[in-house]
Amino acid sequence: MGKAELRAARDEIHRLVESGTIQSYFGIELDGAGHYPLLLGTLRDLIAIGVTDVAQAKTKYGVLRVMLGAPSPAEARDIVNDAMVRSQTICIRCGEPGKLTDEFSWDAVLCATHYEAAKRTGRVLADFDDDDFGDRDTEISDAAGAQRNRETFESMGSDRAAFDQLDRRGIADGDQR
Repeated sequence: MGKAELRAARDEIHRLVESGTIQSYFGIELDGAGHYPLLLGTLRDLIAIGVTDVAQAKTKYGVLRVMLGAPSPAEARDIVNDAMVRSQTICIRCGEPGKLTDEFSWDAVLCATHYEAAKRTGRVLADFDDDDFGDRDTEISDAAGAQRNRETFESMGSDRAAFDQLDRRGIADGDQR
């Protein structure tokens, strides 16, 4: 899969979140650009059935996880589960076919090329350059989602000083690093 296709999928996901078409409480944070096309297709499928509340999308244990934000129909859960299963065979770096591995102290799906690179460096996400999007260029945050986080936190009667401390570290705005 070419970088232009990965960038186009990333940019479309940004547009969906920034326009409010997809409402995301905690944002979208993928470990690499390879899952962008799969996530975009998943979001489009969810929109087509009227589901736009996506609490979070991220890479966890090497695969794409999409958490829905509200009680959702079985069809939406099926779409999300299908994406998770499909992501188990898509390289997180480039979108080409890959295999799930935990060899590098990090679960990841890697194609043969990126697997060999990880073997040489010992790191799955080693040495990204601008052409590979950077390892944190994959974060997409939703300002409205950050506001909902604040409102939820405050409505639970939580201490404002504790919230401000989280906010300074970026956690309250959906930066879940």
